[in-house]
Amino acid sequence: MEKNVIVYCDDQKRFRDEFIQRHGAYFDILPVEDTRELLKSIDQLKKPPDLILLDLYYPRGDDAESAAKIILAEESLAKLDVQIEETNKAVLNAWEPAGLEILKLIRQKYPPEKLPVAIYTQKGLMLIGDNEMREAELNGADWLVKKKLSARTEQIAINRIIMRTPEHLSNRSVKNYRWTLAFSWLVIGLLVAHLFLNSNQFSDILIAALVGVITALVSYLCSPFLSKIGDKD
Repeated sequence: MEKNVIVYCDDQKRFRDEFIQRHGAYFDILPVEDTRELLKSIDQLKKPPDLILLDLYYPRGDDAESAAKIILAEESLAKLDVQIEETNKAVLNAWEPAGLEILKLIRQKYPPEKLPVAIYTQKGLMLIGDNEMREAELNGADWLVKKKLSARTEQIAINRIIMRTPEHLSNRSVKNYRWTLAFSWLVIGLLVAHLFLNSNQFSDILIAALVGVITALVSYLCSPFLSKIGDKD
């Protein structure tokens, strides 16, 4: 049986070696140390890999000062691991991740393509384990982190989640189709008018058509602002 190919990019050799030791018998693993070599390593394969695993943080440099900074960072991370473990115990003593259970209940009635769900959490991503993360993914949930984005950026992120659903994609397609159909009929009408009318008459019709198009476009562009004003009233 052919193994799935994984390209694993991580600057720390101990993590690359550990991953190969744990999964080398099951996956065909290509370890990459330098991020600058990643794309070249992928291109050298006969076909794209089945998965790319990317570490998040990489050294800023490779001099002696950078090595000292890395040692300091690793010591701090070790303290962070202890702090996260203690924080996790305190959090679970006060709360439980019931949002995942609620998500599963929602999915029993509403599939992801019908109703998007985003888990909105402040520090939850730091505390949950891989099983909880996979559970949310299997149940079609997105993640949004509280207080990390500006209001406008958060609105854009929310709208992107909403607009991915087939229903909204379908509505957008219908709107685009209607605009295209209306424009096509307008062009056909102008062509017919050009054939049967003199220059003066055709010019009057063309000006009227342009005014109508501009008016419709302005109304369409202003409609979100007008609706907000109406909501405030």
